[in-house]
Amino acid sequence: MPNLETLADALLVRSPGIGAAIEHQDRRHGRGEGVAQPGDEIWVADGSYPVPSNAGFLAPQGVSFYGGFAGNETAIGQRNIAANVSRLTGFHPAHGVVVITFNAPLPGTIFDGFKLDGTLPSQPHSGGGMIIQGGTLTVRNCWFTDNIAGNAAGAFVSGANATFEDCFFDHNFSQVGDGGGIAAVGNGSLTVRRCRFIGNLCRELFGVLGRGGGLYNGPGSVLRVYDSYFDDNWAYNLGQVLVAQGGGIANNSPNARVERCVFLRNEASMGGGVYSGAPLTLVNCLFSGNLASEPPNNVPFDTGMGGGIFGEPDVPLAVESCTIVANWSKHTAAGVSMDGTFENCILWQNVAQVEPGDNPDVPNDPDVDPNGVPDPDKPAETEHLE
Repeated sequence: MPNLETLADALLVRSPGIGAAIEHQDRRHGRGEGVAQPGDEIWVADGSYPVPSNAGFLAPQGVSFYGGFAGNETAIGQRNIAANVSRLTGFHPAHGVVVITFNAPLPGTIFDGFKLDGTLPSQPHSGGGMIIQGGTLTVRNCWFTDNIAGNAAGAFVSGANATFEDCFFDHNFSQVGDGGGIAAVGNGSLTVRRCRFIGNLCRELFGVLGRGGGLYNGPGSVLRVYDSYFDDNWAYNLGQVLVAQGGGIANNSPNARVERCVFLRNEASMGGGVYSGAPLTLVNCLFSGNLASEPPNNVPFDTGMGGGIFGEPDVPLAVESCTIVANWSKHTAAGVSMDGTFENCILWQNVAQVEPGDNPDVPNDPDVDPNGVPDPDKPAETEHLE
């Protein structure tokens, strides 16, 4: 049995048994044996907690989880999450497919102060570190790292209202599909504040799109991202059948908004920093060193456009007070490829490796550069009349 203590209306869990705590008696409420009830809190001490099965932990509805305790605290404010790492892990003989699942969490439910790692599915599966299905959940101070899933390797949000605050998504890998860090689908909302997305990967394969190396937001999900950092995330074309979109963020829901964010060194075939297939507003963001690349073999779709930002044609994007500098594309529009408006922006030293034929308005003439400017070192030809 795990070592459990009753603290106010909370249970303190010490390694190795968080699963048993969920079903442990809550003596304060005199319930007898049974599962934790809505309004309960489970406090988890420093240590590693392997998943009990490949299905991972199932959170009781309405129960909040707090990690980062040494074991002698009497209030949440006394914990130290930096010094005391509460690790929920799929590194286990069970080979967890997902670390923890929330089914229809009640408003006010909080998951705060955990490291989630080590999922390795045997077949394509949505969600690695966390699954949120319906309901409302706030996730704070969590580290999602080294999770592997079919898609949504870090966290999968399905028809839910999810908020992530002060979280770190680090080197999560979606094998076939969207959202290396987070993927949100269905009617709901995804709000991200002060989070970091570093080194996450999604890939296109087997006729499945790969979208959002850092974050993918699907139709119906209202997206808000504030004060967050996206570095070295990649949407990768492996199957080379469909395009990979949005190294940092890929969005397909209207009226999305991204403010005060940094996009560095992200890569995709379209939209190295950000891709959007629906109206999107970007405010006070920095884009630098992002890449719109091209697969090594010929592919039946456009690639290498929008190193910093790519918006689908006729989709209005609004870019306000942004700096877009030193981005690169294999073909055209190294900084931005989009329809819409710019206001108070800086675009500087973006480099497109334009090749003959990339500009359809310019004839493929070896004596004319791809932008339609004649070669100044080549003498002009004259017509001789006999």
